[in-house]
Amino acid sequence: MSLSNKVLERVAEAEGRDPTELDEPLFEVVDPDALDAIFESTENGPHRNAGTVDFEYQGYSVRVTAEGDVLLREHPEA
Repeated sequence: MSLSNKVLERVAEAEGRDPTELDEPLFEVVDPDALDAIFESTENGPHRNAGTVDFEYQGYSVRVTAEGDVLLREHPEA
Protein backbone atom coordinates (compact mmCIF):
# COMPACT_ATOMS: atom_id res chain seq x y z
CA MET A 1 0.00 0.00 0.00
CA SER A 2 1.32 3.44 -0.89
CA LEU A 3 2.16 5.99 1.80
CA SER A 4 -0.57 8.33 0.59
CA ASN A 5 -3.14 5.54 0.90
CA LYS A 6 -1.82 4.70 4.36
CA VAL A 7 -2.38 8.33 5.38
CA LEU A 8 -5.96 8.23 4.10
CA GLU A 9 -6.62 4.90 5.85
CA ARG A 10 -5.16 6.05 9.20
CA VAL A 11 -7.04 9.36 9.21
CA ALA A 12 -10.29 7.70 8.16
CA GLU A 13 -9.84 5.09 10.90
CA ALA A 14 -9.22 7.81 13.49
CA GLU A 15 -12.35 9.61 12.31
CA GLY A 16 -14.45 6.43 12.21
CA ARG A 17 -15.16 7.01 8.52
CA ASP A 18 -14.43 5.54 5.14
CA PRO A 19 -11.48 7.20 3.32
CA THR A 20 -13.86 8.33 0.57
CA GLU A 21 -15.89 10.28 3.16
CA LEU A 22 -13.05 12.55 4.35
CA ASP A 23 -13.87 16.24 4.01
CA GLU A 24 -10.60 17.38 2.46
CA PRO A 25 -8.80 15.73 -0.45
CA LEU A 26 -5.22 14.79 0.48
CA PHE A 27 -3.89 16.52 -2.64
CA GLU A 28 -4.97 19.89 -1.20
CA VAL A 29 -2.28 19.63 1.51
CA VAL A 30 0.43 17.39 0.05
CA ASP A 31 1.26 15.95 -3.36
CA PRO A 32 0.34 12.24 -3.02
CA ASP A 33 2.69 11.19 -5.84
CA ALA A 34 5.60 13.02 -4.23
CA LEU A 35 4.76 11.52 -0.84
CA ASP A 36 4.71 8.04 -2.36
CA ALA A 37 8.04 8.60 -4.13
CA ILE A 38 10.05 10.44 -1.49
CA PHE A 39 11.33 7.37 0.35
CA GLU A 40 11.49 5.02 -2.64
CA SER A 41 14.99 3.79 -3.37
CA THR A 42 16.08 4.26 -6.94
CA GLU A 43 17.55 1.47 -9.02
CA ASN A 44 21.00 3.05 -9.29
CA GLY A 45 20.81 5.41 -6.34
CA PRO A 46 21.05 5.27 -2.59
CA HIS A 47 18.52 3.61 -0.35
CA ARG A 48 16.20 6.20 1.10
CA ASN A 49 15.63 4.63 4.48
CA ALA A 50 15.79 7.58 6.84
CA GLY A 51 13.77 10.70 7.51
CA THR A 52 10.24 11.92 8.05
CA VAL A 53 7.66 14.13 6.36
CA ASP A 54 5.32 16.18 8.54
CA PHE A 55 2.15 17.98 7.48
CA GLU A 56 -1.31 18.94 8.72
CA TYR A 57 -4.38 17.11 7.45
CA GLN A 58 -8.00 16.88 8.63
CA GLY A 59 -7.16 18.38 12.04
CA TYR A 60 -4.19 16.05 12.64
CA SER A 61 -0.45 16.48 12.60
CA VAL A 62 0.67 13.68 10.32
CA ARG A 63 4.16 12.21 10.36
CA VAL A 64 5.20 9.76 7.66
CA THR A 65 8.47 7.91 8.22
CA ALA A 66 10.89 6.30 5.81
CA GLU A 67 9.98 2.98 7.41
CA GLY A 68 6.41 3.41 6.14
CA ASP A 69 4.81 4.37 9.46
CA VAL A 70 2.00 6.93 9.54
CA LEU A 71 1.65 8.63 12.92
CA LEU A 72 -1.20 10.97 13.85
CA ARG A 73 -1.50 13.55 16.58
CA GLU A 74 -4.89 15.20 16.94
CA HIS A 75 -5.04 18.95 17.33
CA PRO A 76 -7.04 20.08 20.37
CA GLU A 77 -10.21 22.01 19.66
CA ALA A 78 -9.55 25.76 19.63
